[in-house]
Amino acid sequence: TCTAALPGEHQPEPVGVAPVNCSAGWFSATNASRYCFGCQRGFFAPIRSPACLPCPNGTFAERHVSGACAPCPVNYAAPPGSSSCTPCGPIY
Repeated sequence: TCTAALPGEHQPEPVGVAPVNCSAGWFSATNASRYCFGCQRGFFAPIRSPACLPCPNGTFAERHVSGACAPCPVNYAAPPGSSSCTPCGPIY
């Protein structure tokens, strides 16, 4: 039997060859995709992801094709989907 790639997988070879999972930082959103696509800065994708997800509040992904987001250092903040952290202002 032939198996077409599902979202989160790609099939770089002709149908009949088993689909391959997209690596962390890469995604495919459609069935029978020949390619996986890299996430933009501020987003990440786990292995076999059908979409890139925005980094959660307080985290960031400064490079393209990230498999995870990094936490901001102490006294720094980042809204969801950030590619960097900014220093917190003074608290009065």
